[in-house]
Amino acid sequence: MVQVTAGTLGSSVTVSVNAQVGTAENTDFTSTITAVPFAAGETGPKTVNFITVDDDIVEASELFTVSLSSTSGILLGSQA
Repeated sequence: MVQVTAGTLGSSVTVSVNAQVGTAENTDFTSTITAVPFAAGETGPKTVNFITVDDDIVEASELFTVSLSSTSGILLGSQA
């Protein structure tokens, strides 16, 4: 979930959503969203879904990392 938690946006901004492979390869998950736009004054929350691919390969639990970034001059808080 991406949400504005402090301050007021005076102009629109876009937060980029980046997934990095870990033990899960990029064929093990998908996402249709790579950017989350916020209009001026909007706070969200906005949800980003990742879909895991259910294949016939028996594997242990796998992980991937999601990070947020922005070039819009906004400060991104801690990411869980």
